[in-house]
Amino acid sequence: MRGWRMRILSLDTTTDLATFGAADEVGVRSLLSFRQKMDISRRWPLCVQAVLQEAGWELDTLDGIGVCSGPGSFTGLRIGMVAAKTLAQALGLPVVALSSLDLLARPVLPLVTGALVAVLPCRKGEVYAARYLPAPCSPGMPQAEKTWVAHTELLLERAAQSPEPVAFVGNLGAGVEPPGGVTYLRRPGPEVELLPLLTVQRTLSGLGEDPLLVKPTYLKRSQAEEALEAAEAAARG
Repeated sequence: MRGWRMRILSLDTTTDLATFGAADEVGVRSLLSFRQKMDISRRWPLCVQAVLQEAGWELDTLDGIGVCSGPGSFTGLRIGMVAAKTLAQALGLPVVALSSLDLLARPVLPLVTGALVAVLPCRKGEVYAARYLPAPCSPGMPQAEKTWVAHTELLLERAAQSPEPVAFVGNLGAGVEPPGGVTYLRRPGPEVELLPLLTVQRTLSGLGEDPLLVKPTYLKRSQAEEALEAAEAAARG
């Protein structure tokens, strides 16, 4: 560790909005966000180069790597995790991996009086969801009471029938609105500055991991995996 400010690079490719950031203890030094169009595997090295160039840093001056560990887009998540782990292994750096749902919930949780459910689109009619109980503002990450893949209509129906207040944060899907009385804070994904800033804090606290131990959070198998399983079951008769 150098004797001056810590430098980290962060990558989030789990949603349509890909974000690359560079930050130190003072704050975010550089940020690049864009709508990815299935070409993130080609663009990520150029994005890393652009973010570091704007910050005035070189790769070999970094102290840690932050990555959003999902759930989210299968392709984007895999590419982001491979990119983060490859960089960390090559440079001998720790990795801070943070859940996309936890990142969504963290800024909102101190503001709600009932349960908070963070959501991101999964497939048509489904969302990735994590439920959090009310908690005071804390420097740590929120702990989900439950994380699962939910059918959107059933999730909203249960929220409307809940005896306690339920708020949603994130993205329930295009054109989806919760019933009356249910709060919905629509977000395309986590706040873009949160991952780099929290990566700095956690790396300073020694909470970075060996890149070989970092794993993505999928919650659900890919369509290709499910199709293969169905084909194998059909072949077995």
